[in-house]
Amino acid sequence: MMFCAVVEPLLDLYLDDRLVPVQARWVEKHAARCHACAAKLAAGRRLKAALRGTGAPAMPDGFKARLLALAQAMPSAKALAEELPSPDLRPSAALAFGLAALAVFVSGSLLGPGLPSQACSDSGSSVCFFGGRDK
Repeated sequence: MMFCAVVEPLLDLYLDDRLVPVQARWVEKHAARCHACAAKLAAGRRLKAALRGTGAPAMPDGFKARLLALAQAMPSAKALAEELPSPDLRPSAALAFGLAALAVFVSGSLLGPGLPSQACSDSGSSVCFFGGRDK
């Protein structure tokens, strides 16, 4: 069916009760009409039931003791931080030049293409166009 491509990714979420009620009803309605999706839903239910009875796997002997020993042997976060080199916070000449260039660029773009020319100032108009006087 056309909607199978949309419903199939939702089947596992439906089986895990992770869909909002509207989505769950949509999956149920589609599965009631579509035999392929109903079969996948049934297979998912059987798999989930089979896995439910297996229980958690057993950890190897001594696993917890080895894990605790490894955790205790690791250096603390404070010790790691003390080993890091402190950064040199003095500004370099390249950084100073870059900031100066950025300031010039930003101020130039804020001012626009430039200041009005002298030819526009005697026109008596408060608006001056780049082509000359606004007559």
